[in-house]
Amino acid sequence: TSIAEAPKDANQVVYTYTTTETAPPPPEPITISTTTTTTGTSTGNAGMNDTEGMTIQTNAGSWQEGDITIESSDVVTVAFYAFNPNGEQMPLRKVFVDWGDGSSFSGAYSSYKNHKAVCKTPNDPDYNWGDNPNACVGNSGNFNGYFTYSHVYTCAQVGGCDYKPRVFVEDNWNWCAQGGYRCNGDYSNPSNPPAINGNGWIEYANTITVNQAPSGGGGGTGNIIVSPSGASNSCGQQGGPFSPSSVTYYVVNDSPNTINWTATAIPNIYASLSKTSGTLGPGSSTSVIVTFKNFVNFLPPGLWPFTISFDNTTNGIGPDIIRTLTLRIVATGENCGGVVNTEE
Repeated sequence: TSIAEAPKDANQVVYTYTTTETAPPPPEPITISTTTTTTGTSTGNAGMNDTEGMTIQTNAGSWQEGDITIESSDVVTVAFYAFNPNGEQMPLRKVFVDWGDGSSFSGAYSSYKNHKAVCKTPNDPDYNWGDNPNACVGNSGNFNGYFTYSHVYTCAQVGGCDYKPRVFVEDNWNWCAQGGYRCNGDYSNPSNPPAINGNGWIEYANTITVNQAPSGGGGGTGNIIVSPSGASNSCGQQGGPFSPSSVTYYVVNDSPNTINWTATAIPNIYASLSKTSGTLGPGSSTSVIVTFKNFVNFLPPGLWPFTISFDNTTNGIGPDIIRTLTLRIVATGENCGGVVNTEE
């Protein structure tokens, strides 16, 4: 499984890979190698030598690399491409993020499509099943093909706290993004979720420093903060599935007082919310996961935007906070990253 750094701007994508290795015979031999652009062949998948295979975003701002300093209760998002270039070892199975602060992992054991910058069409060199719209999610317009996971970092330690998020990806044939087959061992990290001390983790090469929280928790705006701040997008063929299948928002109490909050999907026929209200202590946070309802599987191709409204019901400071989520539905045979010729 390959992992690539998410672009820092629309024109930049960075890929890195490991050296050549060979898979064991069962279920059939497969060569694991770098992607060869000069010969127009892509014979396998590989992990990364470079451990900086992810891009960091703070509070839905600009993408960053290197050492990063944030405030306590800030939201950090990691973004990365992960894919199987030969298309034979689909789907991706394990995608996890360890935030390095002792909190629970983000991610899950599931069936994931390739997440690439560009999903090739049948007329492109090296096209394989891993580029098919049923197996691949790519960049298209405002829609991004990379995986994203978000987390709220906090710190009560004098002098601040240093963290290094890590990513773990494994495909259907037990090839890991770091370490190759079986994470370079005899199932050295077979558990689900993967063992925190096992092989296969890709660590952010630099450090995220979280400044010590002010006394009393929050104390900034006096209101709630909702991250990410930008619009979110999901895409898939008519009838689903859609990727991403859910979007997570983080509600942070940026005040020294307890705040009650509510969240509402408008209209409510498109999506369900994991939480619709709650109470947050000073400086604390919670997540609201937005998942699509079965209703969207019957929508025709097109753009279907809806909003999530977050409201501070305690002191009413500031207007409702609105986040827009747009579901893009494409016709059968069409790729979110471009049209696929289904006749070949």
